[in-house]
Amino acid sequence: MVWFIEQLQKEDLRYVVRMVRTSILNISPRFYNQEQLTAWADGVNNDPHLHQRFLNAYSLIAKDGDHHIIGFASLIGAHIDFLYVAADRQREGIATQLLYFLEEQAKKDV
Repeated sequence: MVWFIEQLQKEDLRYVVRMVRTSILNISPRFYNQEQLTAWADGVNNDPHLHQRFLNAYSLIAKDGDHHIIGFASLIGAHIDFLYVAADRQREGIATQLLYFLEEQAKKDV
């Protein structure tokens, strides 16, 4: 599968939110019940402060060959703030690559 990583742009934000929300709702029910998952996903969807936080952080997105967002990660200072991969694209190394780039950025900030 072809995919690439680039920095988050404001115009990507609604697609990131949609992907994060879908990822949350697809987490195994053995970890969280449906009520918890829905509350978590709704918080991402409806929190304008969170959206601004995505934009203010060092945020990266992974896109597939069709430019659909399939991963998102952000860094504030030297701390990973968010890391999500689309439910249907997990176990492809996307999170690993996003973390690599976040780590490289964190080293620059130290």
